[in-house]
Amino acid sequence: MLKRKLALVMLIAVCGCGLFAAPWSTHNARRTPQTLMVIGNYFSPYVLAETYLGLTNQPYLRVMQDGKLYLVLTKVIREVAPQELTGIIDSLNLKRIVIIGDERFVSPDFEKTLRKTNIKATPILRIYGENWLRVAEELDFLLNVGHLSRNFRENLQDASIRTNPAKLKPLPRQKKADAPAEAPAAGEVKAPADAAEAK
Repeated sequence: MLKRKLALVMLIAVCGCGLFAAPWSTHNARRTPQTLMVIGNYFSPYVLAETYLGLTNQPYLRVMQDGKLYLVLTKVIREVAPQELTGIIDSLNLKRIVIIGDERFVSPDFEKTLRKTNIKATPILRIYGENWLRVAEELDFLLNVGHLSRNFRENLQDASIRTNPAKLKPLPRQKKADAPAEAPAAGEVKAPADAAEAK
């Protein structure tokens, strides 16, 4: 009788541990860097990258107009010297690098630099379109995030984010940084119907 009770207690303990272990392992997997998003310093890509970071804890690289690079992680924003890029990409052990926006947002020269820097031959994709909500939907599908496009839409519609980007939801940490530009410097961009770049 005692052996049966002991066996039953052990069975319940094993099942209970299994039930708690599954979400924990999934949670940890989401925290492991798999995708590096690369954006220019413009409002819509910035909101998209911050929303993505808040949902997944995945890093992104912000390319400023003056050529400075910032690696944005969950708790840290780190300036990256161009010569450090190889080591950082290598150390993150990424599955993919996704450039957001066309050549007006991230220049072809920087994409070439990434391809030369990318010594582990991580696949590099470029996702762009005139409608930023469609871009978010495509990323949601491609990266299997869940709720990225919905949260991105909510953040874009919140007018106060333009004056206070720290109010983005879901809310990751945010260090005081240069405000994102409204439109790419190279070439005019028409405001899309979704008002993503509307003033």
